[in-house]
Amino acid sequence: MKPFQSAINISLILLGPLLAVATYLFLGPFNVAGQSAWLRFFLLLDLVYVLLIVGIVLVRILYVLSQRRSRLAGSKLHFRLAGVFTTMSLLPTITVAVFATISINLGLEAWFSDRVQSVVGTSLSAARSYADEQQAALIDDIRSVAEHLQNFKKNKALTED
Repeated sequence: MKPFQSAINISLILLGPLLAVATYLFLGPFNVAGQSAWLRFFLLLDLVYVLLIVGIVLVRILYVLSQRRSRLAGSKLHFRLAGVFTTMSLLPTITVAVFATISINLGLEAWFSDRVQSVVGTSLSAARSYADEQQAALIDDIRSVAEHLQNFKKNKALTED
């Protein structure tokens, strides 16, 4: 049973990055609207992969706990080592998550600061003024063209009589 478990473990280790790359490719640079079925497929595969990994970890945790309860030799040491390695693996993850949250929060605060809002408000008022000026110029041009057409119509009517 051990060689079979090793083969499964190695295949799961290799499958994770492959699924991550495939999902990235369908989410990122090749974002084509017709590929939404493929994207759903890869997201479903990612979900199944994560659930499978969680299941394997839970089975192993329950196995270690059952060994500890039955007071087998080395089970206490095994449990402590598993706890230490779990803590060692979670600390960088938690640290990265905290720093990412803080940096995103600070970045969003910078985007929505009073200075940025005043610049956006000023540019909006400038854009509205420009649009109003262009609209007034177009209305003047339309009136001028209409006046020329009226004059042309009158002159043509006078020359035809």
